[in-house]
Amino acid sequence: MTALYKPRPEFWPWFNLREFCVLVTVLCVVSCWIGGKIDSSRFEPEEIKIRAALDSSTSFEFKNTPLQDVVDYLKEYHDVEIQLDLKAFEELDIPFDVKVTSTIRGVPLRSALKTLLSKINPSLTIAIKYEVLMVSSKRRANEWQRQRPYLVRN
Repeated sequence: MTALYKPRPEFWPWFNLREFCVLVTVLCVVSCWIGGKIDSSRFEPEEIKIRAALDSSTSFEFKNTPLQDVVDYLKEYHDVEIQLDLKAFEELDIPFDVKVTSTIRGVPLRSALKTLLSKINPSLTIAIKYEVLMVSSKRRANEWQRQRPYLVRN
């Protein structure tokens, strides 16, 4: 049986056929990973909307404003559902009517929320759960994470 492709002799001593196949496979995977696009069809439409809102610019100024009022303002401004995880607030001993003072201009909503929440308690974060942007503890947010398969292609 004759080989269809035989590498040039100067390259062949460094690779046997098995190593050559592994190298080609790795290069193909890496090129797909670098230039591939994530197939967003696995996200719910509302989740796509929330992710877009988190990347959009926001500005606000609050002085001694209850956190729930801040959330209501951001909910209306960005047209996404935002909820406080009351169990997380109980676990962290944070009162539900905690007052917030913060001024933020022209940053993504994700960064603004993380900055705002870190002033209240460093253990607070945001996560998407059931197509709702939740303000919760980092521990509870990690519990909500789910693994999803994604189709990556050029």
